[in-house]
Amino acid sequence: MTTKRGINLGCGRVILPCEQPKRHRLLPAEMYTDPDVAWDNADWNGLEGVNKVVDLFDYPWRESDGAVLPDNTYDYAIASHIVEHIPHHIVCNGRLVTWHPEWQDGWFAWFSELHRIMKPGGTAWILAPFAWSNSGISDPTHTRYITFATFGYLKPPEGDGSPFVYRQNGHWDFDIERDIWYSPHEDAVRVVEAQTQIMYDPDTKLDDALFQQAVYRSSIGRINAIVELCIKMTAVKDAHPG
Repeated sequence: MTTKRGINLGCGRVILPCEQPKRHRLLPAEMYTDPDVAWDNADWNGLEGVNKVVDLFDYPWRESDGAVLPDNTYDYAIASHIVEHIPHHIVCNGRLVTWHPEWQDGWFAWFSELHRIMKPGGTAWILAPFAWSNSGISDPTHTRYITFATFGYLKPPEGDGSPFVYRQNGHWDFDIERDIWYSPHEDAVRVVEAQTQIMYDPDTKLDDALFQQAVYRSSIGRINAIVELCIKMTAVKDAHPG
């Protein structure tokens, strides 16, 4: 019997539960086959296995029959290679909004919707191409370039959050050293292995802090040091029933 719920956003042909695809290797493998999690697979293409046909760039998120995805529903969310496609403009109920009283930009609209459907303390895993990599800058459908600091704008302005006031609903908690992983480009691996004498093992998710820091330093001013990044974020909200 499942006790938790998850949503796989922009799932495409990766229908959960399933064996973890290689391109998702930065995420925890156990999430893909955990029998305690009941997954909804959401995509705007009604492919086989998609049980929530949703346009994730039209807010609020609703199914093809018009039903809005309910608040405070999901313990887990996975969003693989979708956030780099979020439009800057905002569409609500099928209509372009030139100014929104709550959301500053499509980035904040999207994460506000994700925050809305997550349970308090729910965990979202975001996988995206790193900004200055070939995969990050080559795709003409990408609308924005993603770095670790990009997600800092989703934190409260206090502490290590953004000093700017952006209109959004809800905030997220994460630690940039504890909750971020990335895959280094093979060229960067060779350079850093030579410098540190540490051999890269992709199955460790770069747990070795020395190797992790060396790859990051290599990425500054150098394209293709990092290929993909993954961040684990926790929804911060007041306690709600359910």
